[in-house]
Amino acid sequence: MQDSIASGLRCGIEAPPSKIKVLPGFFIAALLFFALTSASVNVFAQQKSALIEGTVVDPRGAGIAGARVSLGPTTEAAAGETRTDAEGKFRFSKIHEGDYQLIAEAAGFTQSTKTNISVRSDKSEAVTITLQVAAISDSVVVTATRTQTPLSEFGGTVSVINDGDLSRGAYTNVSESLRLVPGLAVVQTGGRGGLTSIFIRGGESDYNKVLIDGVPVNQAGGAFDFFALTPENLERIEVVRGPQSALFGSDAMAGAIQLITRRGYSSTPKFDLSAEGGSFDFHRETAVLSGARRWFDYSGSFGFQSTDGRFNNNDYINRSASLNLGFKLSPSADLRVTSRWNDSRQGVPGPTATLFADPDQRQKHRDIALSGALDFRTGSRWSHNARFVYSEFGTNSFDPAAQDLTQPGTPPLPPFGFGFDSAFAFNDHEKRIGAHFQSTAAIGRSNLFVAGVDVEHESAVFSNSDIFSQSRVSPDRNNLGIFLQDQLAWRDLLFITAGVRAERNSSTVPSDLRAVLAQLGSFVPDGDVGFGWTANPRIALALVARRHREESRVGLSTIRASFGTGIKEPTLTEAFSPSPFFLGNPNLNPERAISYEIGLSQEFYSRRARVDFTYFDNRFRDIITFESTTSFGPITLPTGRLTHFINTDRSSARGVELTATALAGGVFRSRLKLTGSYTFLRSRLDQAADVLVFAPPTFEGVFRPNPEIGLPLLRRPRHSGYFEVGWIAHRFDAAITGVLVGSRRDFDAVRFAKFDANGKPIFNDGYAKLDASGSYRFNRYLSAFARIENLLNEDYQEVLGFPAYRLNFTAGLRLRLGGDRGL
Repeated sequence: MQDSIASGLRCGIEAPPSKIKVLPGFFIAALLFFALTSASVNVFAQQKSALIEGTVVDPRGAGIAGARVSLGPTTEAAAGETRTDAEGKFRFSKIHEGDYQLIAEAAGFTQSTKTNISVRSDKSEAVTITLQVAAISDSVVVTATRTQTPLSEFGGTVSVINDGDLSRGAYTNVSESLRLVPGLAVVQTGGRGGLTSIFIRGGESDYNKVLIDGVPVNQAGGAFDFFALTPENLERIEVVRGPQSALFGSDAMAGAIQLITRRGYSSTPKFDLSAEGGSFDFHRETAVLSGARRWFDYSGSFGFQSTDGRFNNNDYINRSASLNLGFKLSPSADLRVTSRWNDSRQGVPGPTATLFADPDQRQKHRDIALSGALDFRTGSRWSHNARFVYSEFGTNSFDPAAQDLTQPGTPPLPPFGFGFDSAFAFNDHEKRIGAHFQSTAAIGRSNLFVAGVDVEHESAVFSNSDIFSQSRVSPDRNNLGIFLQDQLAWRDLLFITAGVRAERNSSTVPSDLRAVLAQLGSFVPDGDVGFGWTANPRIALALVARRHREESRVGLSTIRASFGTGIKEPTLTEAFSPSPFFLGNPNLNPERAISYEIGLSQEFYSRRARVDFTYFDNRFRDIITFESTTSFGPITLPTGRLTHFINTDRSSARGVELTATALAGGVFRSRLKLTGSYTFLRSRLDQAADVLVFAPPTFEGVFRPNPEIGLPLLRRPRHSGYFEVGWIAHRFDAAITGVLVGSRRDFDAVRFAKFDANGKPIFNDGYAKLDASGSYRFNRYLSAFARIENLLNEDYQEVLGFPAYRLNFTAGLRLRLGGDRGL
């Protein structure tokens, strides 16, 4: 609930240095990681290598360029992946002898699997894989199970946005592409650079686990701002809806979103350059260099974009870089290093629909995600992954002087509103360091067992200065997760994924909080604090009710169902704040989710059309809320401890996701694609603590039942959807995309109110946004692209008080040098 209020005011950071307390366990994990690396190199360096090569073709026998081919023993692809060249050919060299399977996929085609490929040392194996035309491309994903799993074999709901989708949409930000994922509500505060939150299936915006190449990048407590994520050098984005704490622990209450960086495949170095410009003095430049040579592959990028924005002090600058380096240590061991970095700064004009733009409030932001992963095999059916993860971000928000924001000519203030701001400075600097290890064993021909452990240490430094007070706090916390998972298959008809994760959350009370509690006469917790151990299960089933039949009007029918629970740890402020106005509670329980879903996927006309239907039910418990006395002081718990934060509220979200996709036939065969989706969401606050009000005529503080009980949750529309008409040809592609969002409850950022002067809940009007994008390829080296947003020039606000961009456009050129043809 806090995000709904906090996102009305944009804050931001130049982070002071902080010291991280690294536990002995982390030293042990690091030593284990390097020991495994050394062992794998020494043990496997002597093994002989083999070769698998082949061709991916369409039904007519023509090679498919750029198809993704994954290689692995049964389901776990420890051996790697590659892309086909212009003739559809691929090659895996220096692999260890054993039994493998190949999975090939490409946009506009079904996924195809070749199993029981027996590879022997010093011999090559030639394979031909045929892909059939389909309305929806199958994909191999890793976020759903932490192993490489075909979507058709997972009973949950997963959406994949591949690099082709990102390129054809000419997106400048990752969040724009996520608007076309069913069940997601993307909410941006104003234009580029504004706070961007994502609500999955009615959950809060901090209920989503966000990963970049396996690195958790959420703030401690789950919050994540998508405003700075750019799409350059991305292979794909995977979105798993529903609780994923059985795999990823805290923060995965409503879903998980993972960005996967592109690998280098071309034997000839490939250099991609792009430059574009458009409305509001927007310009963006990107550069990507990638390739592969013998035992080494690489892909790196740099991006820059800036805009003056729509209003005064609405400028935005973003610099980004990414890197993906792969090292083939032996036929059975690979080392991969990935990194993604962002540095941005922008003005924060405030709610310009009501007030004059703040002329000097600013924000600076910087973040980095770094990973080193070792994949190795100790047998033909047993593989392992050891990963070091590190993420860091800092935000510096500041307003050097207070101004009167009710200048003449601006809209009148609402009743009880105010038009001034205040000087402040706020710094938030957080770090996360950890080690992950998992082991995957293929048991028989249809059973894949996974076990692993994740160890992470979170630390932060918060400093604040305003007209009321100055404060600085530096809490830290440890998380330990142990998980088990089993993937079963029966006759290619029934696929079951079942797992559980035990999570331990622990810390000690910081000295500054201990001092404040003692000063206030409160009970002071001693020893370890945190919510201790908790367990989260998940089970997902996919049942093939009707097999695919060529030339049949009614094709493959799949019934899907899943159940799981999720948790989210308290924020470091909620747990450890020493401020007497926001006093933390070190013994808060995690927020919890209980969820189930059931769905049906139905294909038609030889896979040229498909309909997906999903019903979901989410129940959120132990939601953390802010409570105070009538004098705004902390409340006293039964244990004698003082705090402002307790677990009290409950909410629920139930709904339906319906998606339909079709490929046209006849003269438009395989070129015209139609896609549409509709999401119905019924969310409500089921239980909440009483609220403090100051009612006339005495205006004395009294507690009354929370008037939000029974109302929809903030910024989650009941009705939403999208449609897309796409045309894909050899030289030219184009798309018309419409996003429809219904009315939803919101928050007045000027009056800090959720109800109007008459006591009625505040609703933000719905809107319809129509965009167009397209590209033209002059030759293999040069292409032009363009994107027009808000074609109807709609005047709307995703966040009440913060106008979105009206009609605007971008256009540019893309130059490709080098590289193998087709890659």
